[in-house]
Amino acid sequence: MDEQTTHDIILDLLPSYIEGLTHERTNEWIQDHLRTCPQCDRAYKNMKTDNAITKAPSRQIDYLKTIRIKTTRNLVITIIATCLVIGSLFAIKTYGIGSMIPPKDLINTITYNQGTIKLYSQDLKEGEGIGRIRWKKEQNILKATLFETPNGEKNFQASFEADDIDQVWINGLIEWDQGHPIKKSIARLYNMRSKSGSDQNDVKRLITYGTSIASCTTRFKNGVLFVDIESLDPENDLQSFDPSLTISRLSMRLLALVQDVKEIRWSYEGDDLGIFKKSDFDSIKEAYLHPIILQNWMEKEASSTSSATIILNYKDLRDAQFTEFIIWHEGKKVYMNGMPNAPLSSLQTNLNEGEYEAEVKVKLDGNTLKSGLIRFKYSNKWQPIEFVIEKEKDGLNVEVIQS
Repeated sequence: MDEQTTHDIILDLLPSYIEGLTHERTNEWIQDHLRTCPQCDRAYKNMKTDNAITKAPSRQIDYLKTIRIKTTRNLVITIIATCLVIGSLFAIKTYGIGSMIPPKDLINTITYNQGTIKLYSQDLKEGEGIGRIRWKKEQNILKATLFETPNGEKNFQASFEADDIDQVWINGLIEWDQGHPIKKSIARLYNMRSKSGSDQNDVKRLITYGTSIASCTTRFKNGVLFVDIESLDPENDLQSFDPSLTISRLSMRLLALVQDVKEIRWSYEGDDLGIFKKSDFDSIKEAYLHPIILQNWMEKEASSTSSATIILNYKDLRDAQFTEFIIWHEGKKVYMNGMPNAPLSSLQTNLNEGEYEAEVKVKLDGNTLKSGLIRFKYSNKWQPIEFVIEKEKDGLNVEVIQS
């Protein structure tokens, strides 16, 4: 074998020799050649140095890959563990602790016998039930909080031993006061009570809540609350507004639930509607602590009135641009109805038996025609009262027809 061929073979084998892949006898032959051939020995040393340089980063990359794999694995484990913890907490919250039931989804019945309060509750929400109850006693007030869970009971019973309970509250609403159930409508109003008539926002909320009054201004001085009704709800603006029923009930509401109000004076569109004092409603100021008093007054007011049917017959007044019908009782405006024309109409309003005065106003061709005060008596809720209205000279003639 010539020298050049030997060099070529040695150079071809050096990479394998360096990696330790050649046979032992081949290794001896390569080593013998390297000792006698500076050229191949130099190539061997260069190759060995380059391979070491190449392997170092490779080992570093492998180390970084290992670290990254471990980090990713730990991160995945952490995420899974976090999800398990959150899932467990959610399950405990949903199925164990539950969430407080909105009062609107509850029907409650409370009984009291020989020092034991018994509560019977029904959860109206689909797919939920009452899972647990938490009691809290504050002096003579017992507060219960009901929680709903997917595995709870639709019909739930619980009891509490106590011999000095005056009130029971359930999920933020008073349900029982001095042995009597409280309606939810009264309970919601009771939660709006205010200590002073000078708290305008609280007072306005009490006035406008659940009524046809859209806005008003109030002023409070020396126990007297002045209320000026500014506008009605848009749906009722041109419909009947019954001051008698509205301000009487609202006066009860305000006298009961605003602690320092002793008298209320009402006005609307420049007209005085009436004055109501705490003496008009026996014990009404005690309702600030006991809403059963307000509830009794509201029920008494509702039962003492009946719905009167009033027929307005405008003759030859079809071109009227606006009509207004007003009823007065003992100097107080108790009903008024405004219409953008003069149709034959039938109205309903609540009146007590007694004597009244009516007044009619008609806007025709830019002029306002008025009637005098028309006296009539209301005694039979089954018989309608018809008012026949005709134009005469500069005013209106009104005839009252009662069967």
